[in-house]
Amino acid sequence: MNPNLALPAVNFFMADVGGGLGPFLSTWLAEVAKWSPSQIGWVIAAGSLTGAALAGPAGAMVDRLGRPRLLLALACAAILAGTVVLLPARAFWLVLMAQVVVAAGGALGGPSISGLTLAVVGKKGFPKQQGTNEAANHAGNVTAAAAIAGVSWIIGPTAAVVILAVMATATLATLWSMDPNSIDADRMRGRNRREKGEKRGATRALFKSRRLWTLFAVVFLFQMGNSSMLPLLGQRIVAEGSSNATSWMSGCVIVAQLTMVPVAMAAGRLADRFGRRMLLMFACAVVVARCAVAMFASGHYWLVPIEILDGICAATFSVAAPVAVADLTYGTGRTQTAMGGMAMVQAGGAALAGILWGYGVGWFGYPASFGAMAVFPAAAVLLLFTIELKDEQVQAEAQGGNAAAISAAA
Repeated sequence: MNPNLALPAVNFFMADVGGGLGPFLSTWLAEVAKWSPSQIGWVIAAGSLTGAALAGPAGAMVDRLGRPRLLLALACAAILAGTVVLLPARAFWLVLMAQVVVAAGGALGGPSISGLTLAVVGKKGFPKQQGTNEAANHAGNVTAAAAIAGVSWIIGPTAAVVILAVMATATLATLWSMDPNSIDADRMRGRNRREKGEKRGATRALFKSRRLWTLFAVVFLFQMGNSSMLPLLGQRIVAEGSSNATSWMSGCVIVAQLTMVPVAMAAGRLADRFGRRMLLMFACAVVVARCAVAMFASGHYWLVPIEILDGICAATFSVAAPVAVADLTYGTGRTQTAMGGMAMVQAGGAALAGILWGYGVGWFGYPASFGAMAVFPAAAVLLLFTIELKDEQVQAEAQGGNAAAISAAA
């Protein structure tokens, strides 16, 4: 298969595979296994912590082995195996271990996909391809959700497992059909101009970059302001006495995902024209606007514009942030290690936001909490003024040879 077609296809099918059952896990365990909320909570927490802890090491593994297609296939197989175990499993520890396997596969899948993309298109084609990948991923999310909803009318909650198995099989078939000659590990690492035998920059030297740490701080602040809003909006609907909160939340997810498809495509094509920093600043500014609308709006119909804003900011950020990480690390041989580090920051920010704003709503109410959320993305906008994320500058560093260039730029 043509790699330019295979990359979007992989991202389309992995959209449903990457997180295992994801939001359907709670429903599965409650309906089929008759589990209590506390048991479900422990399983979900274990999966989240495992994914966050393994994201960095998984990225380092992709960099070291240089086999992103193989590692992505292994990640997909692990997710599928862990999910299938849930079908007969009812014991708590068996389900818990299955979710740990799923989370480990998901942690490996993220850097494997970005590594595979760089190995096929290189640094120059990465921004545009990242936009296409994200658009395909969101289209896959919508398709999978619609398929699960339809099939569940026929076979019940097992539909989520069936659809995941189908999409996992399609992912593996797509990876198998890719031309191996189109995948270049040196292209992924940015080592095509290096002399033979030159060593890769050490991870320790890479993470001395002030610009990389500043970018991670921006990612954290973005998560603190954006990640918990939809769950809180759902809770507010229930608190207002709505009898169809689930339907409204499903509609919100679909609206956001559909918005992300064209926005991600546009962001990938505008990344070189306007620069990564401008896209990141725009995404953070949209989060501030989203917080303001959520703070002052009331009524269910306001969820639609709020989730359209979510689609705009999330899609823009999901394209610009990985491209910026690649800018700052390409040529060091540690790009996927840095991508894994960013995934850890994202997971940590989302987890902390869930705890913080959960207490915030209890203490100060929904309007004040939404208003407080806006402080974090606003701080991210200000922080972005302190760093440069110019591709030309980073390309010069990559051609310079090693992580010492990254450290010197700091």
